[in-house]
Amino acid sequence: MTIEVETLRDVTDADMPAINRLLAQLSRSAPPLDAAAVRQIATWDGNSLLVARADGQIVGMATLVTFPIPTGLRAWIEDVVVDESARGHGIGAALSREAVRLARAAGARTIDLTSRPSREAANRLYQRLGFQLRDSSVYRMAGEERGLSGGQRDLQVRGDEPSGRMARKPGTGDADRGHAPGAEQHTERVRHLSGGRATRGREAQGR
Repeated sequence: MTIEVETLRDVTDADMPAINRLLAQLSRSAPPLDAAAVRQIATWDGNSLLVARADGQIVGMATLVTFPIPTGLRAWIEDVVVDESARGHGIGAALSREAVRLARAAGARTIDLTSRPSREAANRLYQRLGFQLRDSSVYRMAGEERGLSGGQRDLQVRGDEPSGRMARKPGTGDADRGHAPGAEQHTERVRHLSGGRATRGREAQGR
């Protein structure tokens, strides 16, 4: 299997069946998207929508989000998913490496992501790539019912420092979101520092 990872910019109707198949595996509640909605995501300032192709077909995707705040340019890797029929071929690693490369090229001070502890293979992968566990808490509040797809948007705030300073976080996690509404979910939060070190810890995430 030949895997190629690219930043998707020209979204066509032909891409949509594969993208929506991945979206359904990523989230049980996310509605299908049309090409216009995905195109808006792909061209949104600060977004890089990555797709992995096997023999020309989209079999994985991830989103890199970069955003400036007073402490520097930050990056988050979000919505990592590999088609169930193509897992075990290093596609998740290829997507993550490309996201890290792009974040570093953009000058991001740190690169963050989240993953449930039960996803042991994913957590081992992220640690092999250089991510380390952080000591932090994530809080979620449901946003207004509006957005690119007309679905519910989430606002998350995270506490990173002992002093309790807060910063907004754009979205969460990888392909493991199915759970009972309102249930507490323990989530590993990891950070990749460009030329630095990270702290260790575990967070409890309310969904």
